[in-house]
Amino acid sequence: MSHVHHKHCHGGHGNSVGMILVLYILLVIILSCF
Repeated sequence: MSHVHHKHCHGGHGNSVGMILVLYILLVIILSCF
């Protein structure tokens, strides 16, 4: 169980970077629309 949790945590860390990029792109699109 501990190994699975560690793997999930590692994936979540890499995913957070992708989330920031997605949010930034969405923000640019919203600003472009306005």
